Amino acid sequence: MLFSFLENSTKNYPKRIAIESKDEEICYEDLYNISLSFGAHINSLVDNDCQVIGILMDKSIDFLISIYGILSVGKAYVPLDESLPPERLEYIVKDGSIDCIISDKKNYELSTKLCKKPVLFDRDNISTKEIPQRAKASPESMAYILYTSGSTGRPKGIMHTQSSAIAFILWAAQYFEVTESDVLSSHAPFHFDLSIFDIFVSAYAGARLSLLPKSISCFPSSLIKYIISKKITVWYSVPYIIVNMFSDEILLNVNLVI
Repeated sequence: MLFSFLENSTKNYPKRIAIESKDEEICYEDLYNISLSFGAHINSLVDNDCQVIGILMDKSIDFLISIYGILSVGKAYVPLDESLPPERLEYIVKDGSIDCIISDKKNYELSTKLCKKPVLFDRDNISTKEIPQRAKASPESMAYILYTSGSTGRPKGIMHTQSSAIAFILWAAQYFEVTESDVLSSHAPFHFDLSIFDIFVSAYAGARLSLLPKSISCFPSSLIKYIISKKITVWYSVPYIIVNMFSDEILLNVNLVI
């Protein structure tokens, strides 16, 4: 299942950097162990009927730990867009039957208003001394729900099973020949479907995932400099972003292939 991608890459490349952000990086071994422990923590807070967990936080390594932790215990995750109006978030939480939301300090107060069981993510309080046995999802189990923005009406939740997600990941990784030596960009927010490629293809291949800072996501010159500095080899985004980068005059002096 999806979590097995992280598991396999941890066995093969335990000390390789799995994810890097502006301020930190984490290797596969640490990502795996912390995710397992956090998954067990979530499992202890919710009952067996709770199969869908929301995540409301800034894009970060902690967000990805939350995703993997949820998947490690056979539950599905729902990334929530903090920029949505409160009434839209309330609708999504109700529509998705989301009783538990994991959040960072910035969004914790909002999460307390949205659900019955808000959980403040605190990596410092996650113990990795005793790694618990994880629950296993089946191919038919739900893996994640991605909601549309609802700009033309009410947001709509698109449910994806483990099998449908895995089919896409395997095809994408093989078609684009992604290997452990690649560095993948993570440009799209985690509530966009583009993020599925970034998150899980990198884990499947044992590659590095580079989380682009939100502050530069719309500036072509800054994106080009980031691609060069982080030695990104695989870029996945909407065409508009790529067109803007190629239109920027900085490319006149850069030997770059995207």
